[in-house]
Amino acid sequence: MAEENSGTNSETKFKTYISPKDFIPEFTLKAIILGAVFGIIFGAATVYLGLKVGLTVSASIPIAVLAISIFSKIGKSTILENNIVKEDVLSSFVPEQVFSLEVGYKTKFINKIFFDAVFYSSTYRNFIGLVEVIKPRTSPTVDMFTSANQVNNSTQREQLYIYTNSKEAVSIQGISTGVKYIAPVGAIISGNFTWSNISTAVDDPIIPGFNTPKYKFNISIANRRLDKLENNPGFKNLGFNVTWRWQSEVYWQSPFGNGWIDPVSTWDIQLSYRFHKPESILKFGITNFFNVSHTTSFGGAQIGSFYYLSYTVENILRNAKKRKKKK
Repeated sequence: MAEENSGTNSETKFKTYISPKDFIPEFTLKAIILGAVFGIIFGAATVYLGLKVGLTVSASIPIAVLAISIFSKIGKSTILENNIVKEDVLSSFVPEQVFSLEVGYKTKFINKIFFDAVFYSSTYRNFIGLVEVIKPRTSPTVDMFTSANQVNNSTQREQLYIYTNSKEAVSIQGISTGVKYIAPVGAIISGNFTWSNISTAVDDPIIPGFNTPKYKFNISIANRRLDKLENNPGFKNLGFNVTWRWQSEVYWQSPFGNGWIDPVSTWDIQLSYRFHKPESILKFGITNFFNVSHTTSFGGAQIGSFYYLSYTVENILRNAKKRKKKK
């Protein structure tokens, strides 16, 4: 960063935190290895979660915390390796503490209807999140007026995000309910509803990055064996599963950017066929059957339909034992 002067008579000079004359390692072997390992682990976890439930979470916070912790154990690290976090910030960076309470209830009616409900509440002290820092190109010590104008101009400022602890307690609450009905024809009709909420102090600048829809709802109907139906037209060993999913809008917050994610409604369809020799099942399905384009993160790629085909052989060990006993 070059020294700047707006034309005033002030001769106050400023300098960067790291002098251009200093050489501090940043692209080091341990940083590359640690970044690659975390990238593989959390990348695979995010992809799996997205395909499984249609929702992803930000992995940047746990990766940053783990990186700083590991660097402190394996040896001294530089400020650049620690994601450009100042020493005075790191000195006040402490582990978060959480107190959690979870209460659940589960019951059934006439052996056909099953109901469950769960309420959970977690209160965090020293919650680890992000704070947004706006850095104008001109130092306030050189020209306060120019600096103030640059703060409000995105082309004349730098926007940084630094991990830190919250000043006040952060609370997360949620309710999850589910109902399942076993119909006389062998079909299973089920549904569940989830409510999630996060509360932070009004004057706390922490960005929690919760990124979870407040409401989620889905209904499904399934039948593994259509041949159990009365007046079966011949669908022997054939099964199906149809699921409708919906989630509300969510305000996404991350270092990449902030913005609203629109609500989305999708349909999933699956057909299955059961074989007896060997004991196995073949499944074909389409996630997001009507190809509704949507995204699960701000700035993320649009998601469309996903087709899959699987074949699973069941009870291999049990069948092998049976054959041994017959011999």
